[in-house]
Amino acid sequence: MAGRGGYCVVAYCVDVSPSMGEAMADPDGTGIKRPKLAWVKEYVAREFEPKSGRKTDCIGLVTFGGNAPYQNVSVDVAIQTAKPAALETLMNTEQGDAEGNPILCALDAIQMHKHTKMWTLEIVLITDGESGFDQGEYEEAMETLDRLGVKLTVLGVGFDDPEDNVDKSKPKPKRLSEKFWRVFIRNLEEQISKSSTEEQFRPELKVFEPQLSQIRMPRPDVVNGTQVGTCLYIGAEPIDAEQAICIPLKYTKATAKARPPTLSKAWKTAVDLQQPAGTIPTHSEASQLLNTLQSQSQSQGGQANNLAALVSAEVKQHSTYFLKKPEPIKESGAGEAEGDDLPTIEEDEGEREYIPKEELVKAWRYGSSWIPVEDDTFEPLKTQKGVEVLGFIPQKNYMLIGEVRYLWPDLKSSKAQIQFSSFVSALVTTGMVAITRWVTKDGSPPEIGVCIPKQEFGDEKRLDLMYWIRLPFADDDHRFFFPSLTNYKSVSGNEITEHPYIPTQEQSDLMDELVKGLDLDSVTPEGATQQDDEDEDEDGEPILHSPWYDPAFSYNPAIHRTKQAILHASLTADTKADPLGPPHPELTKYFYTPEKLVEQTEKITERLKDALDIKKVTRVQRKKRQIDIDELFDNPGPGKTETVSPAKPKVAADVDKKPDFADDPDFILPPSADAKPKPGRLISNLRPLEDFKRVTASGDVFKKAIQDMGVVVEENVAASFSKQAFPDAIACLEEARSTALMYEETETYNEIVKNLGKAVTDPSFKHKDFWKTFKAAGKKVAPISEEEAAAALEEEYD
Repeated sequence: MAGRGGYCVVAYCVDVSPSMGEAMADPDGTGIKRPKLAWVKEYVAREFEPKSGRKTDCIGLVTFGGNAPYQNVSVDVAIQTAKPAALETLMNTEQGDAEGNPILCALDAIQMHKHTKMWTLEIVLITDGESGFDQGEYEEAMETLDRLGVKLTVLGVGFDDPEDNVDKSKPKPKRLSEKFWRVFIRNLEEQISKSSTEEQFRPELKVFEPQLSQIRMPRPDVVNGTQVGTCLYIGAEPIDAEQAICIPLKYTKATAKARPPTLSKAWKTAVDLQQPAGTIPTHSEASQLLNTLQSQSQSQGGQANNLAALVSAEVKQHSTYFLKKPEPIKESGAGEAEGDDLPTIEEDEGEREYIPKEELVKAWRYGSSWIPVEDDTFEPLKTQKGVEVLGFIPQKNYMLIGEVRYLWPDLKSSKAQIQFSSFVSALVTTGMVAITRWVTKDGSPPEIGVCIPKQEFGDEKRLDLMYWIRLPFADDDHRFFFPSLTNYKSVSGNEITEHPYIPTQEQSDLMDELVKGLDLDSVTPEGATQQDDEDEDEDGEPILHSPWYDPAFSYNPAIHRTKQAILHASLTADTKADPLGPPHPELTKYFYTPEKLVEQTEKITERLKDALDIKKVTRVQRKKRQIDIDELFDNPGPGKTETVSPAKPKVAADVDKKPDFADDPDFILPPSADAKPKPGRLISNLRPLEDFKRVTASGDVFKKAIQDMGVVVEENVAASFSKQAFPDAIACLEEARSTALMYEETETYNEIVKNLGKAVTDPSFKHKDFWKTFKAAGKKVAPISEEEAAAALEEEYD
């Protein structure tokens, strides 16, 4: 077959004789047993899949060995583009009870198809060779195959490799069939070689099982890039028209982001199918979105003779624009529940004012304001289509970003080819690359890119081309600055040589050993043989094994897993009884470290764990919280009945439920808020000191804990009755200050003290007298000075 996609006609001849109903194990070793015909159907269906949607890829289906009236041969699918109907016909093919010769019938079907000499023609015959057949017509078929230029590929189910001898333990009909096809393919190849030496016409005899395993592997779609014409400008014509050069070019995409298949149809449920056509309930006229989708749907007013229109509807994107009116403020009565104020769907529809798209004006956000701008306010850049050379830089000095494009000269212009080849040769000789400005079309935004020269040699010819890759603008360059990982200095400027964040020599050596032990170049891929560096080929060049990671065989799991699911659903009648299997091993082979490397670095990893003191963090088990729906909507229902465990004795009945001090007017009940921190915090308002100690003892979150403590102290002081919360606030600040000194978070603590002072001294603050208590506490809560921080740091490492 040709290496290009499209312009191909392939007729599949499938054997449906009685022997194809025998069970056969899955060639991939999954243990599943199915009839041979089922495995053949899967193979042909997978051949159909990449051809679907291509107008220049045609397929046909011929079955033989069934009950067809014409010599037990039936053309089930005439030569046509791959459509769902062809796949349905294939999957509904049943086993027969006769014999037949399908090649002449397939040749007739190919002859009836309208195509030119540029098309590639092929017949793929799949048989197990266990049923007898008439061999008299095959001489005529051989002549027709040669005359029409049709390639023949025979896939034998259960056949031996053509290079080996036929197994004598097989039944006699199968042994004779295998020998016949070997002789037939050999004679056909000799006859075709007299008129043509092209490989695309060479017949082949293959074993079916390896081909089924091969076609199950992920296969990237063959995409032929669209050629677009442009010009390469060297020099400026307005400045010096005599020395300016314009080289006609063609370019295509070398790389482009691939995406999973999109869903373009929505299927109606069986309940909707029971409704007569045209009886779909109408929606509110205010909902333009529903009305538009209803008018676009294939199911709206479907015809009785078009079942697909009654079943499916095409999904299209639609946008509507509306203004939502402000909700009026309602005063709820004493006897009204808050849930009664929720707007209904009808009320919500009435609150929307739909606006046509033509009346809208785009606006740009400037700070907190919106600046409306008409479409024709700004005049676009005056740019000219083409690739203009701006200058040259050394080949190793460039940054690349984005997708890659191929550049080559116009094949119809000899002058352009000479100019382009000279330009590429000059870049290769000098080791330079060209900085260019690329404009796709007149008036479009320009892009700055680099042209990298490339010369490929073969068959005494040289191919000159260039790669174009976009260079980043200053706005595209994102940088992240961080302090040194090895040089630490104290607040006073002294260099620290020992620190938990500075690796020791032992840790560095162990990490070097681990990196060397995980070298992927030392791993041989599965199916490849390890070659010694001393081995040499015929030319004396050393033989090296292929790398473990090869981008050419690294498939996108999201794309191919989606394709696998779609194909499985199309081939399976009941997906619940036959669910989707695991992903293909080729999709997951790069997910894990090779076992060889894991084994040889196991001891080093354990030593490194001990040296770095790495411990597993135990996951905190959170208690499940039961949600009361009445409490959630602030509409408590009847009280809950609590079940008392009989094992626990009851409390004495003479205990006074109401303490004496409860009548004291100065007594304040404890806060009823939950003890959990507020969203985004680590410290709760109810038990801040206990939470702070627990959080700082469990992990490296000192800065966040100190910041949260400052906010909690301010809130608790503001909500305090009289001076009740002042002592707790001072205790919290003392603990935060000591933690900041110990873990070098002096700036964080000084910041919360500064913010607390601003808040307390504000005239609107409730307890301004707290600042006197803060100052009275003295050095225990005062801001940390640089001398004190340096002394604490030196004391820690002495």
